[in-house]
Amino acid sequence: MGRRKPDVLFWIVAAYSLVVVACVSWLDAWCFFEFWNPLRWGVAAIYLTLALPLLSSKPSRAVVCGSLIWMLALLPQMRWNHAKSFYVDARRLELGMESAEVRKIMAPHLELGATYHPTSEEQEWLPLPPDPRYAMIFIHCAIGWTDHCEVRLDAGGRVRNIHIEKD
Repeated sequence: MGRRKPDVLFWIVAAYSLVVVACVSWLDAWCFFEFWNPLRWGVAAIYLTLALPLLSSKPSRAVVCGSLIWMLALLPQMRWNHAKSFYVDARRLELGMESAEVRKIMAPHLELGATYHPTSEEQEWLPLPPDPRYAMIFIHCAIGWTDHCEVRLDAGGRVRNIHIEKD
């Protein structure tokens, strides 16, 4: 008996998945999903809804499952560039962390007033450096208005609020 011909639906699912994964990866590299993280889940739901009628074989289901794992679990952790790395690090911050832990995680980025002192021109568009006893502001670059992460501390120096701002 000869080899079985590949299922045509499998190749349709594979091509569809490749296009969707490539587009989502490209958007992720440009920090598109950082505007509103649930948007990533919405794209995955649409992808799955459109793929469901084509899932007649195990290989097709494996391709879709792998694509969903890539889009929802692996892609948010990818460090495509410095801006995306900033978001990955900022999302690692947790309430209750000590300020030293925050600074260790955010070390690759600029902290206003501590590791980076804005020039008078930059002070027009950058937030003012806060009192380090009560807050920290991190930016990923000093060129133009930039994404930043504001970390508010309680009286004991632990994180009480985290706000990530997309430019």
